[in-house]
Amino acid sequence: MTTNDWYRIVNSTWPSDAPPISAEEAIRAGRRLYRYVMGAPFNGHVRVTSGRRYSWIRNGVMSVNPDHGWKEIVHSLSHYCHRRLNPGIRPHGEDHAVIERGMILKVIESGWLSGSLKSTPKIQPSSTQIKLMHSRSMLKAWDMKLKRAQTFRKKWERKVSYYENRISI
Repeated sequence: MTTNDWYRIVNSTWPSDAPPISAEEAIRAGRRLYRYVMGAPFNGHVRVTSGRRYSWIRNGVMSVNPDHGWKEIVHSLSHYCHRRLNPGIRPHGEDHAVIERGMILKVIESGWLSGSLKSTPKIQPSSTQIKLMHSRSMLKAWDMKLKRAQTFRKKWERKVSYYENRISI
């Protein structure tokens, strides 16, 4: 198979209409794709870039550009991973195509194109709900203190009765 054949296969793997990617998705996808290919998590900082900048890793900082879309992020990171895994092999060979296609399949099979990397917004409770939760926890704490006090009271009642009986003998 020639290089063109490999890249025809790689490019046909993408769905025809890949949705745009948000900054949050780009950060999560970059980290997860790196871990998927390299077998270890990316320990550096991930930042979002824009404009003409491409996604790449320099000096321990992963830059991802959501403006260029899913295809560019996957392609650029596959080049970086291929370069690290196979330092002496040319950049657009069969080995790189295999890595890039694996990354594309990971994106598609994991459902990332449908938005599964987006976080769900946390619902903030109202101030009244917060006060209710606090009141319940305080009531529970005082119930435990009351039960403990009753237990100690019984203990000391038994001791008093024991010593009263000893004295009266």
